[in-house]
Amino acid sequence: ELKKRRDLSLSLPDHYLGMDTTRDDFDEKTKEILSRRVGLRCSNPNCRKLTNGPQTDPTKAVNIGFAAHITAAPQNGPRFDAAMTPEERKSAENGIWLCQNCAKLIDNDERRYSKDLLIEWNDVSCYPIN
Repeated sequence: ELKKRRDLSLSLPDHYLGMDTTRDDFDEKTKEILSRRVGLRCSNPNCRKLTNGPQTDPTKAVNIGFAAHITAAPQNGPRFDAAMTPEERKSAENGIWLCQNCAKLIDNDERRYSKDLLIEWNDVSCYPIN
């Protein structure tokens, strides 16, 4: 159990470790919508890294993207909004597609990466294709 937890610590924001297991997670369809709305690129306008690419196995692809919550899925997470319903928390409107580095940053520096800033990033990143 401890080894499993240590392995998870490499990929998950700090607040996910040792937390209450109640989370309002995105389903796979919502994750796909979030990634496709930004062309599989990180939504941070200062990053915009491609989050998907080829693997050596021609039948597979590598994904380094992450469907992050603008307001947290768990109660003790960053930017948690108790006024939101579980359905609102796990909706695409509460999600932002980021590379793993930016996902870690936003969840570990809540003051710098506010709800309003993340909504602004989404607005800039999700512009329609002409």
